[in-house]
Amino acid sequence: MPIQAKAVVFPNPEEVIIGTVTVPDPGPGEVLVRTTHSLISNGTEGWIWSGRFHSPGGDRPYEYPVVPGYQRVGVIESLGEQVSGLSPGQRVFATVGRLDPPHTAFSGSHAEWGITPADQCLPLPDGLDPIKASGLVLTQVGYNGAFRPPVEKGSKVLVIGDGLVGQWAAQGFRARGAEVVLLGRHHRRMELARAHSADVVLDDGEIVAAHAILDRWPDGADIVDEAVGRIANVEMAFQVLRHDGHLVFNGYHPEGEHLMSIQWMHDKEITCWGMAGWTRQRLEATLRLIQEGAFKVTELVTHAFPGVEADRAYRMIRDRSEPFLGVVLEW
Repeated sequence: MPIQAKAVVFPNPEEVIIGTVTVPDPGPGEVLVRTTHSLISNGTEGWIWSGRFHSPGGDRPYEYPVVPGYQRVGVIESLGEQVSGLSPGQRVFATVGRLDPPHTAFSGSHAEWGITPADQCLPLPDGLDPIKASGLVLTQVGYNGAFRPPVEKGSKVLVIGDGLVGQWAAQGFRARGAEVVLLGRHHRRMELARAHSADVVLDDGEIVAAHAILDRWPDGADIVDEAVGRIANVEMAFQVLRHDGHLVFNGYHPEGEHLMSIQWMHDKEITCWGMAGWTRQRLEATLRLIQEGAFKVTELVTHAFPGVEADRAYRMIRDRSEPFLGVVLEW
């Protein structure tokens, strides 16, 4: 029978509460997961909270009240029909969730319980710290940015952004043998980047970034990964990229920040890579790199909140009341 569960709820734009949602029984091809840990996607969920997350020119893909979150670790409690390869009691990483009205799941992972398609559940190895897998989709976004463009040992890579995606992209590029410079703005995050993610970390508030990069690499960067979502960063990337370089779009560009001059790309014959979404193959590859230590996760988690106090976490993120990077909810 359906379960009444606590969950993060955005009742309206700019509002957050801990509400009660109805979790239905699993249908064919679905499993019921009891959540233990979920990681907040600071950027994407911030845009959802404000009501501004949508494709340029498109409609908002959710209605309020909405339950956010697209990544969690939990334990399978029961299986729907036609599910094989999974069993009750098994610990898994899970992505999207399904809820009964009136709540919309987008994608509903920040809840005590959730219904997830079986093919969106990834069994976790015994002994793995659950926090390491709690943000697996987001870690995989960094993986996707770092493993799409061609990289050789010593390739010169600039990562713009000291958030989670920028840090994980930098770690991915370094795992492939690149020399990585990360450009950041937040002192605590830059400290973490120096310790875990990049060879060199530059403070965007203290330098002229383009000059600093070209002083270091007079022929230009081979790759620039823009992990913030600002058109000014894209313009700077075209300045510092070498001819035939690669530009990775690893951030969400909201309405008003998504237009660029194609001529910039044309003049230097730049290849652009768009990074969004996830695939099971990439999730599995990312998990292997986490196990091997190439991707640092717990090292980037600065805060953990009980799930039933998640409203405090979101207000901290919105108000920037203290330095933060990875924020985990424990259910």
